[in-house]
Amino acid sequence: LSTLDMRDCALGNEGASAISKALSELTVLKDLHLSGNHIHDEGQEEIGVAIRHCKQVEVADDIQMPAQDGEEGVTWSLSGKVKTVYQVSFISNCIRRAQFVSLDISGNQIGKNNSSMHDLADSICCLSALQELNLSDNGPFSVEVCRTLALSLRHMTTLRSLRLADNGIHG
Repeated sequence: LSTLDMRDCALGNEGASAISKALSELTVLKDLHLSGNHIHDEGQEEIGVAIRHCKQVEVADDIQMPAQDGEEGVTWSLSGKVKTVYQVSFISNCIRRAQFVSLDISGNQIGKNNSSMHDLADSICCLSALQELNLSDNGPFSVEVCRTLALSLRHMTTLRSLRLADNGIHG
């Protein structure tokens, strides 16, 4: 199965839980569409964990992984486009597979979910050619997420621009 399109099926958290169990087995899944299903944080978290096993996913709802042409790095702007926890897991998956030089994930308010932010921060350290990173307006970040992000940034020797404006830090 390479495409799973279950838009507007009223899955809710219970349906998301069932889908997440199947997702972890779909190793060749490329397109995933689950928008409009009233899936809340708990269900999104389960799907996010399952997506981490789907290494070939290229589309999650309305977010598509950009193509990498030749030797040049990829620029990806996701400002204001990330709406679910599982999309953060999808983005983390993509980060581990492509060589991004610029990544803009600003304005998505994704900091409220610690596990997806940890996954994102862990994946960022894989970006050896990253020159620009914008994580503005995603907070608040937990202290633990800030530590993970700081550890990831230590390995990024090519980073020239880091934007973290408008992110509060809590507990």
